[in-house]
Amino acid sequence: MVRLQPSTLRALLRSICFAGALLACVRAADTRPVAGPGASKDEVIKAYGWPTGQSQLGAKEILNYPQGSVTLANGKVERVDFSPNQPWPTPRPRPGAPSPNSASVDAKKSGEKAFDPWTVSLPDAVNQAAKQHGRILAVFLGSDWSPPSQRFLAEVATHPDFVNAFVGDFAFLKLDFPSRLAQTAESKKQNEELRASCGVTTYPALIVISPHGEPIAVVDLPGETGESYRAQVIAAVTEVRTLLKQRPADVGPPPISAPATAPTAAKDSAGPTRGPAGANREGLVSNLYASAGWALMVGLGSGVALAIALVWWVWRSRFDGGSELTERPVSFQPAIRLRDLPSLTELQALPTSALRQLAAALFEANGYTVAVRANDPDADLELRRRGHTKANVLVCCRPAGVSPIGAKPVRELFGTLVAAGVEAGWVVTSGKFAPEAQSAASERGLELIDGEGLIERLRQLPTDDLGPVLAKAGA
Repeated sequence: MVRLQPSTLRALLRSICFAGALLACVRAADTRPVAGPGASKDEVIKAYGWPTGQSQLGAKEILNYPQGSVTLANGKVERVDFSPNQPWPTPRPRPGAPSPNSASVDAKKSGEKAFDPWTVSLPDAVNQAAKQHGRILAVFLGSDWSPPSQRFLAEVATHPDFVNAFVGDFAFLKLDFPSRLAQTAESKKQNEELRASCGVTTYPALIVISPHGEPIAVVDLPGETGESYRAQVIAAVTEVRTLLKQRPADVGPPPISAPATAPTAAKDSAGPTRGPAGANREGLVSNLYASAGWALMVGLGSGVALAIALVWWVWRSRFDGGSELTERPVSFQPAIRLRDLPSLTELQALPTSALRQLAAALFEANGYTVAVRANDPDADLELRRRGHTKANVLVCCRPAGVSPIGAKPVRELFGTLVAAGVEAGWVVTSGKFAPEAQSAASERGLELIDGEGLIERLRQLPTDDLGPVLAKAGA
């Protein structure tokens, strides 16, 4: 029997451990999926999973993954650019084949979880849109209180027909405004800023946002009737996508935080121009000179007009025998002009019936069909958009009181919304709202319109519409 020395035994054990570790590394390397040059797109997806983003230009297509990207030419792998220091994640599953039935129902029957392409982070959506040279499709939802939002989530959001149709063109961003579900302070702030920037007042709402954070298109979502709801949504998004492809690509750096205010049509259609630094400086100087010239001309013109008006007023005063101007009566006149908007004091003096009539006339001028809810203590008006048979908005009108309007009417209107299955609610007052009312409205996704906001909406009306609207308040 051969007896080994302790030193020899230790060396042998070290060699066995080293060989085991080397074998494990070789096996790990062998089991890592590989789809090199010449492989098909299906082989790439089978090896690395479903990409986080896709973009295509002509015969070339780029599939983005957390560890890098794969470039295909004419359907075959041309180049694989994976970072050696990037962690290798678990491959994402394929969204699934389209089917005529609802994906959520199929998933429940089979026990499988539907693929969810939606992110809730704006920076993540911006990065993904930039990688795939696409845009962001943002959906605004009230997931636990809005029946139309719940229908969109159940029938559209994760259905393969919808996901497969647009995953290569858009990064999906979901912005929720729940009434009971908890959210982080960062998510609430992000969602509120985006809602304000995009001007969203109804749920669900689909807004297309550029990679640098600007709202550029609104998808007209279908109502309750007609053909398949999902098919109508897909058709509406397809129409917007087709129109956007006819426009120049969005350029400019992505934002660090929430998007800016909505751009003008000229900026959207042309986009910012870029050139050498010298050319930019020359353009800036010429623009400053041009702006200064226009400002001077406008200033001189305004001064001349003011002087003429002053001379005419002095001349007219002499012929009128110096009579004093009479004050405009408190009641609104049918032939009222734009400059005769009511003051905040006059607005606050209106009784409940006059305020309700004023709000109804204003919303009719904005394009809604208005009906009075005579026997409902929590909602005074219901508004329907053109072509809709069901109410889209419920409105609660409260006159100004000694103290600001509290949270009670906000909570009561929200309860009526949920019971009636209406997607949006507005509380209108000629006075002001208390902080607790503003907080309650923010949590429930309702809109508050105070006295100053009401005057601002009246100011935005065309001159021919303003007189009849104000006249109805005095009827």
